[in-house]
Formats: sequence, structure tokens, C-alpha cells
Amino acid sequence: MAFFPLKKIKISSVWEKLYRVVPVILFLGLIYYTSSLTFSSSESVGLPDYILHCCEFSALGLFTARMLTSKSTQKGPLLFILSALLFVIGCGWLDEIHQSFVPTREQSVQDLIADAIGGLCGIVAYLFLSRGPKHNHQ
Repeated sequence: MAFFPLKKIKISSVWEKLYRVVPVILFLGLIYYTSSLTFSSSESVGLPDYILHCCEFSALGLFTARMLTSKSTQKGPLLFILSALLFVIGCGWLDEIHQSFVPTREQSVQDLIADAIGGLCGIVAYLFLSRGPKHNHQ
């Protein structure tokens, strides 16, 4: 059984697309909201900023991989990973540009690198989780 068992749910193609796209849109909204805050989230949580970026974008990577699964994986895992990673990096880049306009926030190449690493971790995690448990037949 896969981590996200879409085949067991009987829904139309429109609902299936929404089922895949809406979590990405909602999570991007959450990222945009937290980037709009005028205080540093690392000050309130007590973790370094790059750890927060990595965690945030690993979730975005997982949701993005889930969104792209139906079409991209048929063309090969490398193209799938690159497509998802480019989307996540683009979102990270836009997030950094957005932060440059927020008082007390600044854009940072280190944050963008943490976004990319986190996104890649989320994509790889999705690939492993979507395979489901392996059954040993003895």
C-alpha cells in the first residue's frame, strides 16, 4: 500500500487534480504568510534560520512531488526529481525576493540553498514513502 493511495479513492480527474494541487497552494500560502512576519521566526523558535528553511521546504518538496507524480514519474525519475526541484527552488527564490521587501527581513543565498536542500530531501522522502512497505514472501 502506497503512502498516498490515490488509486483506492474513486474521484473524478478534476477532484484528483485538486487533491494534488491544493496542498501545494495552501503550503505556499503558509510560507508567504510566515515570510511576511516582521520578526525572525528563528528568534521565536530558537532554531537557526537555515534549519527552519530546510524543514519548511522539505514539506513543500514532498507536496510538490505528490502533485507531480501522475505524469512526471512515467518519463523517468531523474526528470521527475529535476521538475519538482526546479519548482521548489523557484518558490524559494520568490520567497527570498518577497522577504527583501519586509521590514527586519532580508534575502539570503544561504536561505535559498537551505530551501533547495530541504526541497530535495522532501522529494526523495516522497519517492521512498510512495513505494509503500515491501512484503517478504517466505
